Amino acid sequence: MSWRIVFVEESERLLLYLDNLKVISDSKEILIPLGDINSIMIDNSRVMLSVRLVSRCVQENIIIFTTNEKHIPVSITLPLSGNYRASQVFRKQLNWTKLHKDIMWQVIIRYKILYQAKVLQNVLGNKDVIERMLKFVKDTKPADPLNCEGLAAKMYFRELFGPTFVRHNMDAVNIAMDYGYSIVRSQVARAVIAHGLNAQIGIFHRSSTNAFNLVDDIMEPLRPIIDLWVRKNINEDEMFLRKHRIEILRLVTQKVKYRDKKVTLIFAINDVVERFIASMENIEKIKEFVYPSILLYDI
Repeated sequence: MSWRIVFVEESERLLLYLDNLKVISDSKEILIPLGDINSIMIDNSRVMLSVRLVSRCVQENIIIFTTNEKHIPVSITLPLSGNYRASQVFRKQLNWTKLHKDIMWQVIIRYKILYQAKVLQNVLGNKDVIERMLKFVKDTKPADPLNCEGLAAKMYFRELFGPTFVRHNMDAVNIAMDYGYSIVRSQVARAVIAHGLNAQIGIFHRSSTNAFNLVDDIMEPLRPIIDLWVRKNINEDEMFLRKHRIEILRLVTQKVKYRDKKVTLIFAINDVVERFIASMENIEKIKEFVYPSILLYDI
């Protein structure tokens, strides 16, 4: 599986040259084999790239990010269809039962809250809060009718970042989380489309304006990986810098414990999507559905 993430900030042009990405900057040229590339982050609105390169990256399932003036990813390129069995998979997706969806959402939210509790344990959070979080894990029912996810989130963020923390403020902590979530979201989207699923049709998220409802469902337990990194590396009163953006990009290429193996987070995400599909088609296989650890070996 491709592993390299290319961060482009000062280049003038990006072109396709044979089977390589050609990066041209200040009369210098760099060639990077497309087979090594997982994604390309373009963090400069003045960079020019060729249509041939974009088309080839789509064929190779390489994500191209573009960012806004605040350096937050605002667009990604993904193929319209990434799997030769896409129509067959889509028909099965339409036949997923409400029972299957409700049970899967229960499993996903239990993992999310459990991992949030593990983040608090890792940063030596309040034991009473952690115990209440773990109780939310047990109390989560199919479809989460008691909204354990929302109740746990309020406790979690205040314990993690302080009692005055407000999610979605435009401070460095929130910006860093949004940046990290967008990176993870793109990797989940890449895997979802590559497996022939329709990303718009979720099991819980069902916004008519969201093209990635299913992606947002599957990625929920992966968010704490970003939260933990932000808690350890970003302060509210500092700027979200270039070095931070590069370090967050590198997270998806680092190793995690997954199914008793040490694999890259990119690999784990791909396997999670595979097992998600298997579980939705046969609920008995949900016993084999697990998420990677939130702890990165190389962090």
